[in-house]
Amino acid sequence: MSRDWQKDRQYLETVNEWESGIGEEDIDYLCEIATHYHQQYAAEKERGDKAEIAHKELKEYFDIKQQQVWLLSEELNVVRAREKKLREAVDDLLSIFNHEGSWRSVEVSDGFVYALWESDSEKIKSVENMLDSLYPKEGEA
Repeated sequence: MSRDWQKDRQYLETVNEWESGIGEEDIDYLCEIATHYHQQYAAEKERGDKAEIAHKELKEYFDIKQQQVWLLSEELNVVRAREKKLREAVDDLLSIFNHEGSWRSVEVSDGFVYALWESDSEKIKSVENMLDSLYPKEGEA
């Protein structure tokens, strides 16, 4: 049931000005107005309560997602640092193979011949240490 709230407001303003008192018809009409707006209030309160619950749930969901994004960002930083170390290890290995200088030794392993330059053994050890720190062997982690 819809009501003309402006008409109701005007009626209530005139009730205050009556000097002769309120009749039974007026009481019925006032009860009808009061009932209607009480129902409207109850419906709006219920809607508002539901909206507050939904808002709280959305805020909790957002907070959880924000925490997850922060954790993923931290993981990304770790991965980027690991990738940087790997790039440095690859650069060191490439410098070994592109090095111009004198040979230090030749090693034979699995049918392959590895030629090492004088400064290469330190670089190789550095690369091995770097890779061990990035990818610890099982049981060392």
